[in-house]
Amino acid sequence: GFEYIEDAEVGRLLPSGGPEGGGTVVQVTGSNFAMSDAGVYCRFGGKVVAGLLGSSTSVECVAPEHDVGLVAVEVSNHGLEGFSRSSGRFLYSAEAMIFSVEPRQGGVEGGYSVTVRGANLGGTVSCRFGEHAVVAGFTNRSTVVCVAPVHELVGEVNLSVVKDGNPEGQGMGVFRYVTSATMVSIEPSFGSTEGGTQVTVRGEGFEGGSVECVFGGVGRTEGVVLSSSAVSCVIPPANA
Repeated sequence: GFEYIEDAEVGRLLPSGGPEGGGTVVQVTGSNFAMSDAGVYCRFGGKVVAGLLGSSTSVECVAPEHDVGLVAVEVSNHGLEGFSRSSGRFLYSAEAMIFSVEPRQGGVEGGYSVTVRGANLGGTVSCRFGEHAVVAGFTNRSTVVCVAPVHELVGEVNLSVVKDGNPEGQGMGVFRYVTSATMVSIEPSFGSTEGGTQVTVRGEGFEGGSVECVFGGVGRTEGVVLSSSAVSCVIPPANA
C-alpha cells in the first residue's frame, strides 16, 4: 500500500547553539514527526544528518561541522527530500580555547575567584569544574572569571566553559583541588623591620604548587613548600 505522511513542523531547538566543529546533540521539538522507510533527517543550513525519532513531537540530531553563523534547522520525514517549511535557528560559534587558569589550584571549600584566559570566550555563561557548573561573574572574548564551587574530593578536575546556549563545556583546562591549609606556628616569630628574615611556617595541608605567605597588612612573599606540614618564607620589610 501507499502511506501519506504529513510534513514535519519544527518548533524549538535545545540547545540553540554550539561550536563550529559540530558534535552538539540537539533536541528538536515540534509536531508531525514520523518514521518512514526513508528515515528521519535534520538539515543544518545545507548539511544533512540522520535523526533519531523520539516521538511525534521530538527528534534528536547531532549538529554537523559548519562555518560560524546562524543557520536554519529543518526536519524531513521523507529521507533526503521533503524538508519542513518551518525551521528553528541554530547559532554556530567559534570554539572556545583555554590558554591559562589562575590560580591553578585551590581549597576544596571553594568560594574564591578563578580567572580563565583564552580565545573565543565571548558568550560564556558559566564555568564547569568537573561536574559542577557555576555562573560566570565576568566575561569577554579573552577572559572569564568564575567563583570556584565546593568540591568533595582532593584532586584534579577538568575546567571548561559553557557558552552560546550549549550545555556541553568547550575548551579544556585543569584545576586542582587541595586540602585547605592550616597554620599552627611560625618560627622565629619576630624579625627586623628591614625584612629578610627567613621563617618556617608549620601546619597542615601545604600541597605542592605555588604558595604565598601573607604578613598582615605589611605584604606578601612567595613561599617554598618544604613538606605537607612546612613552608619557608622570607618576611618583607615593615614599610613594604
